[in-house]
Amino acid sequence: FCISFSCPQSCICFLYSVICENINLLPVLSNDSLSVVVKNSHFKKRNIINQLTELPNIVCLVLFNTSVQGLVSYIFHNNKFLGILNLRNNNIKSIPSNTFFNTSNLYYLDLGENFISQLSSKNFQFLISIKWLYLDNMLIKSIQENSFFDLNRLMYLNLENNFITKIKQATFKHLLSLEVINISNNPLNEVSVYAFLPTPRIRLISSHHKAFCCDYRQYVSLNCTSTRFSSKLLLLCTPILRTEVNMYCGLILCSFSCMILLIAFWKVHKQRKYFIFIQIIIFDLVKVLHIFAMIYYSK
Repeated sequence: FCISFSCPQSCICFLYSVICENINLLPVLSNDSLSVVVKNSHFKKRNIINQLTELPNIVCLVLFNTSVQGLVSYIFHNNKFLGILNLRNNNIKSIPSNTFFNTSNLYYLDLGENFISQLSSKNFQFLISIKWLYLDNMLIKSIQENSFFDLNRLMYLNLENNFITKIKQATFKHLLSLEVINISNNPLNEVSVYAFLPTPRIRLISSHHKAFCCDYRQYVSLNCTSTRFSSKLLLLCTPILRTEVNMYCGLILCSFSCMILLIAFWKVHKQRKYFIFIQIIIFDLVKVLHIFAMIYYSK
């Protein structure tokens, strides 16, 4: 690679790879280039597109902080061997349909630190081989149904530090290979019971919302009973679940004790008020036992 032409200024060349930083124009690259990394540079989008179409064999492309303000449809149509694509921190505001046309070999995609605010079913078309997807530190407020359609091989999804408020039913239903998802630091106020169904391989959910009972010692309360996953999935839930179980055990014992005392008073005094109190306690006890069972079997 470096034999065919002299290495451009501010760039480092090695075999079939070139790394550039602080440049205004992409250097003239050989058609045999396999890896291109450009950091902290400012150039026009048109120039980048023209260069990309001339690199049919590229396998790895990193454009970090290059002030690319948008993507266009079919931009990677001539890069069928592209496997790694990093477009982090480029002021990208949207992902047009057909952006990833002919990128069936792409398995790593990083779009973090951009200005994308919404995900739809047209954003990730043709990414049939994607395994790692980074959508963190953006402005995402909503995730439309089927946004991750056809991403059957996706194993890791990062949605950390966004503005997502709701996770609707079956939001991730197409992610049959998903193992790890990070949705930390999102202002979630509604999480559907069926948000992660079916995701048979999921083993870890990282979140700062008490609905998941993940590492939230400050949220230990009666509201934490919405845990719907096994302890193998939510490894960080173990201390919370233990505390919850102990708390409900105490409530059950207390309820039984109060009920026995009231039954004794009722038998001695035969007053109706004691019988009413007994009914109330039995009703509350049934509710507590139901919640306790939910927590116990979710361990």
